[in-house]
Amino acid sequence: FSIINLYKNKSVKSVSIRGWTVSLVLYPSTAEDCLSQFVRLTLTVDLDSQYPYSSPCISIHNPRGLSDDKLLSLQRSLQIEAESCIGTPVLYQLIERAKEILTESNIPHGNCVICLYGFKEGEVFTKTSCYHYFHSHCLGRYITHSEMELKDRERELEEDKTRDRTEEEDLAVVCPVCREPLTYDLDALLSSPAPVFTQQEDAVIGGEFKKKWAALQKILEQQKEKGGVIDPEAESNRFLIHINEVNPTWIFKKCILFGSVVEHCVSSAKDRGFDSQGT
Repeated sequence: FSIINLYKNKSVKSVSIRGWTVSLVLYPSTAEDCLSQFVRLTLTVDLDSQYPYSSPCISIHNPRGLSDDKLLSLQRSLQIEAESCIGTPVLYQLIERAKEILTESNIPHGNCVICLYGFKEGEVFTKTSCYHYFHSHCLGRYITHSEMELKDRERELEEDKTRDRTEEEDLAVVCPVCREPLTYDLDALLSSPAPVFTQQEDAVIGGEFKKKWAALQKILEQQKEKGGVIDPEAESNRFLIHINEVNPTWIFKKCILFGSVVEHCVSSAKDRGFDSQGT
């Protein structure tokens, strides 16, 4: 195992007089069973011209399925190992150590972004091609809803007479996290058991949600009072006269308002040296 072998495998990102930059996409050791790989990351190691007599700089990019705490712990562990082996080549050792930690952590961390609950042992979840994780049943419901919206969008595009037919809009169900197009078996997803939430969890989530909702409602009312929230429909119809619903009082008030605006404009123009003819 050497830098030359990495270079042949296109793992060396760049080479300069100052040193090497090695970048590798690492997966857990699952005997090449890709379906059982739930985490991954890109390990980048910068080696200066003094390597191995200087410690390499280690960074992690594009992690999938790993919590922030786990990533911080992983990077700290690799950096400590690199610093303890100054004077001897350590690149292979760092790569193997990173793979060991990935294998130990080969379960998705965090919550399903659709239902907002975490993953529990025994629950059925799905890993997308972009390495994001969802309860299978939750993802099936999300896809069902997305497909209905896409059909509505297709119908709108067909009825739009002003649309340029040469410009086709790509319509596809996308990942709710990174917006990459999804490939899926909808029947299999929907047939998966739905995640089970305990009453205690529901009470905690419900209580937190109600508190947050009440706080947001207060902020919304304050914004409305200060004119910070605009109703687009009401704003667009503010000066619209409905001929089928004529209100004489309303029209009279609008005429007075319009007359005042015109009078102000004429007065302002005269002050600037313009006559009534605009010259």
